[in-house]
Amino acid sequence: MEIINGINFLRDFFVLFCLKIVSKNLLLFPKETKDQLFFPPNACLTFQANNRVSVGLVFFAPFGLATEWKNPDTFSGHYISQKADLKSFYLSPEIAVRLSDNFALAAGVQFVYSTVELKNALNQPFILQTAINLTF
Repeated sequence: MEIINGINFLRDFFVLFCLKIVSKNLLLFPKETKDQLFFPPNACLTFQANNRVSVGLVFFAPFGLATEWKNPDTFSGHYISQKADLKSFYLSPEIAVRLSDNFALAAGVQFVYSTVELKNALNQPFILQTAINLTF
């Protein structure tokens, strides 16, 4: 999130919360995928400590979509993918120092938590059956 570039030019205390709604429709297989809605959050909080220094905290989810098939066992690509789910959450504390009326220097660090779930079918065209005879 690009809030780090301008937090020093925000006055006093600033809070922003944004909730996006993402609906995906896979163009290649629109009838075979489940309808899904996603709500990736974005929030930031900034505080002007004095005339030159501002601090901020940003939380956002830049990635986080999934694809799941309505009938994963009969979907033509079920050996490649039956379900894919990706989630990433970023937390970024930031600080900015105003060097002049039109220029500030800012720095921040990002703490990232991500998960991925991938599911596919195994291609087993036949099962090898072997008989073992032991004689003593």
